[in-house]
Amino acid sequence: MFLLLQLSLLGPCPLSNMNTSLNCDTNTVTVSWTPGRGIFTYNVNANAFNIVDQQTCSTNGSSCNVTSLTCGESYQVSVSGLGKTCSSPAQTWNRVNAAPCPPTQVRVDFSCSSNNITVSWMASKGSVSYMAVADNGKDQLWTCNTSSTACQVSNLPCGQDYKVYVVGIDDKCTGAKSNITKIQTAPCVPGNIQPNLDCLSGVLNVTWQSTGNFSQFYTSVVSSTGQVSTCTSNNQYCIVRNLQCEMTYSVTVMAQSKACNSSLSPINKVTAGNS
Repeated sequence: MFLLLQLSLLGPCPLSNMNTSLNCDTNTVTVSWTPGRGIFTYNVNANAFNIVDQQTCSTNGSSCNVTSLTCGESYQVSVSGLGKTCSSPAQTWNRVNAAPCPPTQVRVDFSCSSNNITVSWMASKGSVSYMAVADNGKDQLWTCNTSSTACQVSNLPCGQDYKVYVVGIDDKCTGAKSNITKIQTAPCVPGNIQPNLDCLSGVLNVTWQSTGNFSQFYTSVVSSTGQVSTCTSNNQYCIVRNLQCEMTYSVTVMAQSKACNSSLSPINKVTAGNS
């Protein structure tokens, strides 16, 4: 009887082996521990160091999820216990850094002539470095990494649509995406140009191949005397009329979009009676 009374006066034993694990996608920290004798309820507290923010959870088990941590903030995470008649204060604490905040004011500058893009942004809280991403929606990503607030994503394939965004990175997490900017690279240069000139009718039929996005094509036909004939087409062929026999023509084709033109195709020469 005396031994039981002594044990009850000792109070609950403290928990041990506290561990913390952060889900970077949700900014939720899972806290686990080895239970102490005589503890019926555990209270987990996450207190931000630099702002007024406290998140909590309670359980009678050996783990608990603390949700809604603020991006880019550091937290002091501790666990206390409550016995039948008295409490077991927190014995230790872990520091947990929430995932970086998404960068803001993202700007994308690109050149039709190079299909390179320069991405810039405002720094975000908690980020040690950054990654700018161009995603073509086909499981292909082009990226650049920097500890600054701008970088260049190079050699994007022609004639494709991209979603461009930036993420902040720390030593453990990649943060949420910034707002997305949509771009389209310059059209691809038409290839396999096939001019076919009928001398008697003076009609030149031009066909070609092209990949990727385009709005229309512009065909230029320049005679050996410098006379220029053109045609515009939404399809991969074009007809140029009123050409002359015994004349050599230089044929080029260019793809066009709303924002950019491709480079000219290689010159293809044709003379009446030849193709």
